[in-house]
Amino acid sequence: MVSLSLAKQHLEYDDDDRDGLITQYIGAAAAWVENYTGKKLTAGAVVQTEDCFGGYIQLNTAPFVSLTSIQYIDTENAPQAVTGAKVLGGRIYAPTGGWPSTAPYTPVVVTYQAGYSTVPSDLISAQLLLIGHYFANRESVVTGVAANELPMAVEALCRPHRAVLV
Repeated sequence: MVSLSLAKQHLEYDDDDRDGLITQYIGAAAAWVENYTGKKLTAGAVVQTEDCFGGYIQLNTAPFVSLTSIQYIDTENAPQAVTGAKVLGGRIYAPTGGWPSTAPYTPVVVTYQAGYSTVPSDLISAQLLLIGHYFANRESVVTGVAANELPMAVEALCRPHRAVLV
């Protein structure tokens, strides 16, 4: 995550009166980069819910650090945990003997650690560019002779929340 001091240096803004606003933009930029790349910028827990076991479980967030648990409800409606699963190339494969049977319509909950210990400099630069854009363009439109939509401000913030109809 970009620090407040680095963001202010990038913005060439020294006063403290807009720290809250800049901090908000730092969060928005980090969220955009994470949603766009599928990469978690700061290391931490990820909880992923699947409908059922399949050939493998695809991890939705990278970079993968470690597997914490795989929880499910068995056919007797008792909570259980899978042991012995193997993680390879962003996928979790069944332990020897295969995946267990689950109760109908119950989720499989995978918890794992993911995220960078050191964020790559190109992703930091991407966040700084977004922060600069948000700081310079605080509205979704600019008015004058003609109104022009600013392509990054509204779309970048809304796109991750957009409903996809299938």
